[in-house]
Amino acid sequence: MISSLMRAGERLAGQRDPRLSQGLRLAVLEGLLSAAPYLLLYWLLASLFDNTLQGWSLIWLALGMLACLIGRIVVGALGTPLIFTGAYAMMANARLRLVDHLQKL
Repeated sequence: MISSLMRAGERLAGQRDPRLSQGLRLAVLEGLLSAAPYLLLYWLLASLFDNTLQGWSLIWLALGMLACLIGRIVVGALGTPLIFTGAYAMMANARLRLVDHLQKL
């Protein structure tokens, strides 16, 4: 569904903006980074219930969750402006194409 909307926007704008594509890839990575702590939390709870949790594994799991959080913030800060600028540039081009078409009429 999202790909059909992307293609419709590209047809309307007459171009594909690489910033939008790169921003969307970063948004997917941000989604993966937001899901990763749940896997680490599952691993933490499973080892807690099995009584196999040790001090260092707890520290590594906490650091992994913190790294996912920091990575998500950084990737989101990089990707969100790319999405907005890419979409704005594509729609600006679509408006210019519409004005050119209306002037020809």
